[in-house]
Amino acid sequence: MQKLSVFALMTASLGVSATAMAVLPTVALDPVDNNQAAPISAPVASQVQTRILASVVGQDPQGQEVLSPVNAQTRLASGNIVEYRGYLTNNSPDRIRNMKVTMNIPANMELVSTSDVEPTRAFGSMDGANFQYMPLKTNMNGVLQNLPMAYYKAIQWDVPGLGLNEVAMVKYRLKVK
Repeated sequence: MQKLSVFALMTASLGVSATAMAVLPTVALDPVDNNQAAPISAPVASQVQTRILASVVGQDPQGQEVLSPVNAQTRLASGNIVEYRGYLTNNSPDRIRNMKVTMNIPANMELVSTSDVEPTRAFGSMDGANFQYMPLKTNMNGVLQNLPMAYYKAIQWDVPGLGLNEVAMVKYRLKVK
């Protein structure tokens, strides 16, 4: 079995990255075909295709929520909400087991709410390295409280298995500071 990493990097202006690590039952690796809206860097070839989409959350004239894809011409302002969706597709002939998907939160953004995170059973991190189930808790003046969203540095999900051509999706929303 071979352990591999796939690193996905959103545009530098957004500063979002995703890491998926999986234990594969085979050693045959193909280059990642990344046909997507944002560039992705994959230093280790794998059979997991990673795609990250970013959309600005807004409202139409009727007050309904609309998502507008982020592109090179998009200008984000303080207070804008951006929804990130990460799609991981297994292009391997074998099932991939025990994959971890990590999405980092840039310094100029903060998590909107743990209720906007999908799948809901996610882990959060204050340092980008140590993860615990969300919401994160902290002891403030002897009282256990939820950690403020501004202190979250990364979100992580466990994907227990991904079959041939199966797609896993993770989602979260950030606010521009």
